[in-house]
Amino acid sequence: MLEGLRSESGQNVTITAHVVLVLMTLLGLGLGLRAISARDAQGAGVSSNLAGLVDQGTIHMMSTGYLQMNSAPSVANAASDAKTAITVTVAGPMDVLVSQTGGAGVEGVVNLSVFGPDNWTSYGDAFVPLYSNSSYTPNPYWDELEGKYTFRIRVPSDYASPEIQVEILDPDCYNAPDPGDDRVEVEYVLTGEKRLRRVSTHCSDRRDGCLVPTQDPCENPQTGEPCNPYWFLRMDENRERFGRPDSYVPAVNTTTRYTLYYLDISNTRHDIASYTKGGEDGDADTDLQWVTPEGFRFQLSDYPDVAVAEDGSRSFFLEVEPTAGSSENGFDLWAGPVSTYPVPQEVNQRNVYLLREGLDHHDAGGVVITALGYVPLNANTSSAFTWTLSYVPAGWAGAEVSVHSFDNDYPILGQNLDFYLEGVPDFFVDGVLSGQNEWVMNRFQIPENFSGGYLWASYDTTQYDTSTWKLEYQLEVVVEVSRYDMFLPLMLKNWYESVPESSRHHEMFLPLMLKDWQE
Repeated sequence: MLEGLRSESGQNVTITAHVVLVLMTLLGLGLGLRAISARDAQGAGVSSNLAGLVDQGTIHMMSTGYLQMNSAPSVANAASDAKTAITVTVAGPMDVLVSQTGGAGVEGVVNLSVFGPDNWTSYGDAFVPLYSNSSYTPNPYWDELEGKYTFRIRVPSDYASPEIQVEILDPDCYNAPDPGDDRVEVEYVLTGEKRLRRVSTHCSDRRDGCLVPTQDPCENPQTGEPCNPYWFLRMDENRERFGRPDSYVPAVNTTTRYTLYYLDISNTRHDIASYTKGGEDGDADTDLQWVTPEGFRFQLSDYPDVAVAEDGSRSFFLEVEPTAGSSENGFDLWAGPVSTYPVPQEVNQRNVYLLREGLDHHDAGGVVITALGYVPLNANTSSAFTWTLSYVPAGWAGAEVSVHSFDNDYPILGQNLDFYLEGVPDFFVDGVLSGQNEWVMNRFQIPENFSGGYLWASYDTTQYDTSTWKLEYQLEVVVEVSRYDMFLPLMLKNWYESVPESSRHHEMFLPLMLKDWQE
């Protein structure tokens, strides 16, 4: 059953069945397995007492017999409390930063997006649509996430506020009609002047998303770039299976369910609140608005049993699941303390207010939102975009990182993709982009002398371009393990199978990892 273990000479055993430390890393499991050289600094930190699931005498007997059978005498013949150094291959999804708003909620040119299940993956969403193309070929990637994305809301140990609110930008799939005279009134950040700007012909239709150039003279003093270059007119795209409809069709707008939940110390899921939005034009009240649904603002003390990571942080999760429709729902996320300032809800007014008054008026308090390995993106305009992908811990020196992208429509759109690493001036990877309805992978190694920092991607976006991204890592670490610990894979498998399916967390990871490990 446990073909993943293989022995080597001396005191080293290589475990290619990476589930041992992957689960320890993601769930914060501690059963005497101590990492010496590295650990995942962004793990969920959920502890679970698995030892009680199996009688310890049985564990001792079965683990010893298994290790002897698989030629690991240095472990099998050791005293039960003796430790042996082994090398473990850790592999799994990376936490990917999804908010590019600087922590305050200033919205930029690229946002999160999902298509409805009644469309094709060829539109750019790899995991929600039920079909791959117009031939009604079943989506081969749907099972990986079961048609939904999950985001982590990480609250740090030094979070000062007793309360937290989770905001969703434009949770609906409604698009405002065209301006009557094809002009939009914009407001300058520093002076408050109001100016009319013409809506260009290529984005003047409510079937499409649209950002209007502001021509605001305000500049970022550090970079010299415009501080508010675009005014949001629409964020969603009205689409049918076979393309852009001849006219706006509310019936094909996508309905999306947002579910906020947490995991307790036993890894049991507890839903806090659920919010559904989309479909007909009656959802216009949340168009371009930052919304805090009922139940998405709560006291942290209301959930004392939420799992706590080793660094003292707590994680809440937001599951985003399109349930009907074929259109593209563009949205974004923010979480943090309730501001004492009059921060506007409308996206443009909020951008202007925060850029004028100060980002500290809506500071996230250290809260960080990440995607659990999978990110669906949509570009609202053609421009260069610097994406902060993830924080790479110092312990990941030598790790291999894989960045998968789907449906970048290269080379038709001619984008460029480059990777950079904070603190390593000579690190540069000339990335490759995917073609229509295809995946491509960029793989590179973190330098051995790396001391920790952010991984960046420079990406030339094109208007209306939707793509899906997936980030993974693989790292070899040295751990100390006893005969008891070597039985951990089977314990984890038994524990996982004993948990009701409805309560399983990381359901997008565990079955695949256990399957890979068993094979």
